[in-house]
Amino acid sequence: MERRKGMSFTSEGMSFSDCDIVKFGGSSVATAEKIKNAARLVSEHVRKGKKTIVVVSAMGRTTDELMQLANSTGNVTPQHLDEILSMGERTSARVLTAALAAQGIKVDFVDIEKPEWPLITDGDFGDAKILLEETRPRVLRLLAERMHELDALVIPGFIGKTRKGEITTIGRGGSDTTAFVIADALNTKQVILVSDVSGIMSADPKLVDSPKRIDEIEVKKLVGLADSGLKFLHKKALSHKPRGTDVKLIGNQSRSLDAGGTIIRGSMKDVEIDIISADASAITIVGEGISSNPALLAEMLSAFKHEDGGILGMAANSDNLVFYVHSHASERVCKKLHSLVAENRETMGLALRSGLALIMINGISLQETPGSISRAATLLRDAGVNIFGQYTVMSEIFLMVKKDDGEKAVELLRKEFVRGEKNEKS
Repeated sequence: MERRKGMSFTSEGMSFSDCDIVKFGGSSVATAEKIKNAARLVSEHVRKGKKTIVVVSAMGRTTDELMQLANSTGNVTPQHLDEILSMGERTSARVLTAALAAQGIKVDFVDIEKPEWPLITDGDFGDAKILLEETRPRVLRLLAERMHELDALVIPGFIGKTRKGEITTIGRGGSDTTAFVIADALNTKQVILVSDVSGIMSADPKLVDSPKRIDEIEVKKLVGLADSGLKFLHKKALSHKPRGTDVKLIGNQSRSLDAGGTIIRGSMKDVEIDIISADASAITIVGEGISSNPALLAEMLSAFKHEDGGILGMAANSDNLVFYVHSHASERVCKKLHSLVAENRETMGLALRSGLALIMINGISLQETPGSISRAATLLRDAGVNIFGQYTVMSEIFLMVKKDDGEKAVELLRKEFVRGEKNEKS
């Protein structure tokens, strides 16, 4: 989401953009002691002069327990299941509100049954999409009516309701999504996410010794780690992060909401489609067991050491290797690679195909949508555009087509993916 420049929403002199949004995950409100700690963190933040909007998840494993209970009773409809699951966050909001009031904080909660409830969704029970154009003005109206008289307002995450008033849940990462959507509506400068870890680590502590905390990371790089299996924020939630809002991840053991953690900056569009190189080439090397010779692979990569632009991309299996390069360097690189091909028993020959365009389709939602590659391939095939190679990296799909077909392919793909996403959200 883009930050809307020059917009600062106020109520009786208070700028909503100066409010902090704090989200507590389920592990941070799992016990009475943790709820007291969450209340302490918020109350101390408020006493520093910060109006605070608190988004809260269900306590501990409440959602899992409610789902297990509901499913054990029979064939529960998705609509009834969402109503049942919503009770986790709704209860959590009430308990945290009571704990904050006990700290002397002027606080209230928002319940989904009230007309003022701000988050409006479609009717896809279990994985509802927030209707942003309807939700934004409702968030502003709610804050204008309530925050001038309160220090803190508690909002249950993960849930929404349809235009008809039906309760929905918004799927994985739902409470983070709630916090980001509210931040977008208010143009808020900061969202603080409180969990059981003190930030994003350089690797899974279960896999490596002494991982380090990452102090700052861009959303695009964070998505790359998420694609590779490191879990912290769900990609669906990250797609709602406003560009101008910093997100800070801190641990629930922190002494203050001002504590250090990992800062997440920037944002990602749902889908971006561009030509990465309008004049590219593919160098294909064939053989047997190429990937089983790491020294050979290292030598091949060294062929690009002094080439401007380096490698655009590569694809490999056990017997074949394809390098995608800028055409202006392709013949020089071929000569270097051929000397290696001739010297090694694992390699038999190489071929060069020039006159290609490299297209990138990039979007957080791509891996969440089955059949994205097939969808793109079918679209181009039906339009008479041949694909000469493809590979994927994280949430990015790369396609090689004839360079004369590059602009045509991009236009077709944008109509299919970008405009399709916009229509889906409207």
